[in-house]
Amino acid sequence: MSEIIIIGIFVVVLAVVFTVLFSGLIKFKPASGGAQGSFSQETADQVISKATNFYEMGQLSKAIKILEDFAKKQPDEINVRFLLGDFLFEKEEPLKAEKHYKHVLKISPDNQDVLERISDCYSFMGKYDKAVEGYKAVLKKSPDDYEIREKLADVYVRMNNPDQAITEYRTILAKDLYNTQVKKKLADLFFNKAEYKRAINEYEDIIKMDGVNAGILKRIAKAHCFSNKFVDAALVYRKIIELDENDAAAYMELGEIYIKIESYEKAAKIYSLMLEKELDVSNNVLAKLAEIYVSLGDYDKAISISHKILTENPKDIFVLEFIGEAYRKQGKYESAIQNFKRLIEEETKEKRVKYFKNIISSVLCDWGNEYFDKKEFQLALDKFVEAIQYDSNNPEIYCNLGKTNSKIKNYDTALSHFKKGLELSNYDSKVYKAIAEFYEEMGQNGAVVELYYDAIKKYPDNYEIRNALGVSLGTAGFYPQAETELATAISLNPENSNSYYNLGLVQEYQKKHEEAKMNYKRALELDPKHAEARNNLNILMGQEK
Repeated sequence: MSEIIIIGIFVVVLAVVFTVLFSGLIKFKPASGGAQGSFSQETADQVISKATNFYEMGQLSKAIKILEDFAKKQPDEINVRFLLGDFLFEKEEPLKAEKHYKHVLKISPDNQDVLERISDCYSFMGKYDKAVEGYKAVLKKSPDDYEIREKLADVYVRMNNPDQAITEYRTILAKDLYNTQVKKKLADLFFNKAEYKRAINEYEDIIKMDGVNAGILKRIAKAHCFSNKFVDAALVYRKIIELDENDAAAYMELGEIYIKIESYEKAAKIYSLMLEKELDVSNNVLAKLAEIYVSLGDYDKAISISHKILTENPKDIFVLEFIGEAYRKQGKYESAIQNFKRLIEEETKEKRVKYFKNIISSVLCDWGNEYFDKKEFQLALDKFVEAIQYDSNNPEIYCNLGKTNSKIKNYDTALSHFKKGLELSNYDSKVYKAIAEFYEEMGQNGAVVELYYDAIKKYPDNYEIRNALGVSLGTAGFYPQAETELATAISLNPENSNSYYNLGLVQEYQKKHEEAKMNYKRALELDPKHAEARNNLNILMGQEK
């Protein structure tokens, strides 16, 4: 009997155990369909936290996907929509971001933050009028929000409305004087408007507040350059180099400035220093140095550096131009021509070929003029004729042929060449003077006067021609006409002492001694070393005693 009781108790216990276990299995069995949502759905805060974690790990697309999935199920969850808009904006998808921000604004019309974000989207998309409207709406309620005002000013800059931008930047700085970020934007705006003095003032204020900054100093230097204040710019670049003695760009800029102000020795020192410090050992720097030595007249150094460039890189034939120019300055015309001929052979652009041919023509003229000065007229003619082969439209050649033929008494040929030169030069005043000298040598004063009258028709305001015509008229004895032309010359160039001297001379020939003395004195005021004016004045003053 007791055994039966024990067995019964065991069965009951076993039944209870099975019941508990079975009920547990039912409780934790995964549900299908909608039953799952009651256990596994995350809250908005949890989704935002998860998305933020992905964002911080650099997985922006995953963060956006999580938020988008949640927004589909709960479209009116403002915080999720707002963050989704921010992430999409950062991904540079402003149109999608705008959609989410506008949904938030629909739910929360007074949300100023979302109105700012929508304006940011408009600004990014180039819808500047809408951006301005949005930022102004925010500022209407929060006029002291200077971040919004700065954004508004930035939009005005992009709209090419600098005056309005300046007003907004100034409004910020009136309340936040030490906001150097805004001050830099203001300075840059002045710089871009070519108001360089105002830009420099703002940049200098930034340095006073934040300390010396190479980037700001470079802007100041550029502003000085654009204002043609090259000495001031050079001083600023020197400060930059003091901050960083390895700033290759600053050295280059400083070297360029010294070239502009023709301080070639200083420029050479800068470029040499760059090479010494191995800041830039490129052929560009070496070529600059070669060019400077040509300007300094140190032709051997220029040639040596240029050959070094060619040795290291034979394709850099552009330095042949420096070599050619150096040889030309040395009077080594044949060597100069050989270099320019090589450039013609290597050049593929027709415009450049013509340019080098014109240079060869000009070098041959130099060579011919050297023979002319030595009175070796036939050799001079040979060079001038050869020059025609390279540039048949060069008026200089025909003027040289004219003067050389004149020396060997080929007057008809000389005159023919002079007229050809005058035509090719488009009746240049210098060619008129060359022809006039030719007529004067032949004693044809009437032809000189006629020539200058013809020149005056083309150049009525040319001081040199007026002065020359006055002298020619005076030489021919036409004193009243000479006075008129010389007076006109003085009106065109009142600072030239020769016109006063010439006028005084014509007046002296007419016995107008008082007027003559007055003009001699004026000539001496302008040029105290004018010997002829002083001599004539002394003679007239001596006659009064």
